Amino acid sequence: MDLLRNHEAEMSVLGAVLLEPAEVTRIKPEEFFDRRHQLIAEVIIGLAGRGEVIDLVTVSTELTRHRQLEEAGGHSYVSELLEYCPTATNI
Repeated sequence: MDLLRNHEAEMSVLGAVLLEPAEVTRIKPEEFFDRRHQLIAEVIIGLAGRGEVIDLVTVSTELTRHRQLEEAGGHSYVSELLEYCPTATNI
């Protein structure tokens, strides 16, 4: 398995950041292979940079505002990220 292109691992990392937004400093969009994950990471980092809350609603809203929600997989995909990460412990 190519760890640099592990779709589930990428989902888990983003889910962990949604659960524990303080961990946002540990991610960089360019470290994600999947374009959807790059977009989501960019939005999360942008929200954090403005001191805004990072959760499913704010991330989806921000993706919509930038007209990127569908490109990022839609609201259901963003919600699905949390299913891959029951805890942020191992981010």
